[in-house]
Amino acid sequence: MGFDRTIIGEKCSNEKEKAAWSDCMVLYHDTVLQLNTTVDPDNNYTDFDKQTWLSTTLTNLDTCDRKLLQAKSKFGKPDLAVAKDGSGNYPTIQAALDAASKAKNGSNRFVIYAKKGVYDENLDINLKNITLLGDGLRFTIITGNRSVARGFTTFRSATVGK
Repeated sequence: MGFDRTIIGEKCSNEKEKAAWSDCMVLYHDTVLQLNTTVDPDNNYTDFDKQTWLSTTLTNLDTCDRKLLQAKSKFGKPDLAVAKDGSGNYPTIQAALDAASKAKNGSNRFVIYAKKGVYDENLDINLKNITLLGDGLRFTIITGNRSVARGFTTFRSATVGK
């Protein structure tokens, strides 16, 4: 995809960066495989399927931009920490977002770090310059239970939305 994976991977300076890079490599390989399968003329994928995977590819690339591996230097210390075990400022991400809406001033970036855990929340984020950081793809998980069957529109069923 136009970058030297080995050189970037070698620049990881700690275990968190190496773990993030490993996750990105899995995501990269899965994306390439799915794209190749989707565009293969022997498979019966619709144009909608192809468009979905192209959109997913862009999301995956954005997720694994090498600048995210430099989050420590880019974002500095988080403004708030969330932890289900009580070791953070708040036990839920929504509580941290509510606090951020009161504490945030001007156009400065506000960083919320969600520690390892499964957060069963539906988040509506109506703030600008908010960054949510976690411990990685498999470690910090936000999940919700909104669905059309539960009375939500498809648009309003997202786990994290605006």
